[in-house]
Amino acid sequence: RSFGLNMNATWELDIWGRLHRGKQAAKAEFKAAQNDYAYYQLSLAAQVAKSWAQVVSTQGQLNLALEISNNFQTTSERIRERFLHGLSPSLEYRFALNSSEGALALLQQRLEQKEVVVRLLQVLSGQYPDGDFKTHSVLPYPRARIPAGLPSELLQRRPDLVAAQWRLKAADHRLWAARKSLFPRLSLTGSAGTSSASMNDLLDSDFTVWNVAGNLTQPLFQGGRILAGIDFSKANVQRALADYHSSLLKAFNEVETGLQTDHWLQERHH
Repeated sequence: RSFGLNMNATWELDIWGRLHRGKQAAKAEFKAAQNDYAYYQLSLAAQVAKSWAQVVSTQGQLNLALEISNNFQTTSERIRERFLHGLSPSLEYRFALNSSEGALALLQQRLEQKEVVVRLLQVLSGQYPDGDFKTHSVLPYPRARIPAGLPSELLQRRPDLVAAQWRLKAADHRLWAARKSLFPRLSLTGSAGTSSASMNDLLDSDFTVWNVAGNLTQPLFQGGRILAGIDFSKANVQRALADYHSSLLKAFNEVETGLQTDHWLQERHH
């Protein structure tokens, strides 16, 4: 009887740096995913803050609509009494009644708007949207104006721009790896084990057998598959570059729009 224990391994020598480029691309894609996650977190926080402000604002509008409705109803009742006593014409009473009904309709509209924004805030907060959510009744006083002359390099802190940069780097590494596919590959195969006529001798170093062999292979051009892969990688680089430009323009547009909106809100407030 013969007993044997074998282990085989195969690895490739990264002569041209193809595997290294692939590794760098994977790291860049991981960094992009991390910044995407950070961007989504910031986006969620911004949506929660915006929804909270809408809830407080809607509550203020609801209080105002309730006060207006009560005032119109009181006025309508007084004009009705005057009309019944012949002190006011019917047209005046009908105008007052129409205003009272319009104020009541506006009150119902404000109630509906509040329920919508409250449920949205509850969903963003991870709560069941039952419409029961207590918030402050007054918005905070606006802060001082944003100082002028802030450097545009502050945009580099935006996670979406950082993610776009990492995706561009990853696409570039993928392109280089695709180009290296044109070069030959040197792979090594190795095997090690033991062979013995006795089970007790399998782990004895005297019965160890091993061998290592090298294999140099030239890539096969299967109908232009490798060249097509290179063209595909080039297109991915161009797409990543266009996405980065788009993200950059979007960031500048949001900043400019935010600054302009802040300016006009300050003017309206004063």
